[in-house]
Amino acid sequence: MNKVSSVLFAAVCLFLFCAGCEQTFQPLDKTDDVFTIYGVLDVHSDTQWVRVMPIGETYLPQDPSIGSSEVRLTREATGETVTLNDSLFKFSGDTYVWNYWLPDSVFTNEVYTLVAENEEGEQSRVTLETPSPLELPEVEKRGGETRISGPAADSLVVASVNYLVQPVTDMGCGQEVEISVSQLDHTLLNSEGGYFFIVRGSSAIVDELGTSNFIVNRTSVEVVTATDSWPDATSLEDIEVALPEVVSNVENGTGVLAGVARREVILTPRQPPCKNEK
Repeated sequence: MNKVSSVLFAAVCLFLFCAGCEQTFQPLDKTDDVFTIYGVLDVHSDTQWVRVMPIGETYLPQDPSIGSSEVRLTREATGETVTLNDSLFKFSGDTYVWNYWLPDSVFTNEVYTLVAENEEGEQSRVTLETPSPLELPEVEKRGGETRISGPAADSLVVASVNYLVQPVTDMGCGQEVEISVSQLDHTLLNSEGGYFFIVRGSSAIVDELGTSNFIVNRTSVEVVTATDSWPDATSLEDIEVALPEVVSNVENGTGVLAGVARREVILTPRQPPCKNEK
């Protein structure tokens, strides 16, 4: 087991909520690619978010006049189709993206198809399967260790500890930094589908901040499962996983849309950030 799945999930979330605004991706040299699509359908969320952008001169356009498209989600078991709401997001660097959202949950163990269509009738589509429900992880503190465990009916694609930290120097407290440390490399699975890992992360925080002097303002554990429809990226390097043209399950387009079950448990509640004295 490795951290590639965790990197893929993080990449999907990055494209959805943070446009990576300082980078410009050139479009794929394919005439049948219409849209880039990124997002997840989370069976434990009451709102679904998907980023859908037409493939043009860049993946991350700086033109606020770019029009929205029609994005529809169909529950294949019943044939029920709903149209997602659209919202134009502006990020730093004057980058604009369309995120589409549905104020509703999705059913477990079902097949969904998302279709994005432009004014000319050109379409990109994704068909995916949602996973089984996922129980909240169990937390046990024993002998100075924090142990995380639980049952998982589907593939474990993310097991991470997420920290909100601040470096502390002679000049005072630095800015808060979010650091996510994948636990997949040392997660144990049993024959019944259960998982178990011991929370690790101090060395990763030191590597990220470049100092061992820091304070932790919040700690949480995140676990995500998905079905076999989760894109297979096990043979790729971390940097390849984040490239739009390398990992994709979109027909006539590029990107990743997957069904997931996501759970988060707070280990240490949010503390007020350290402030420098004036």
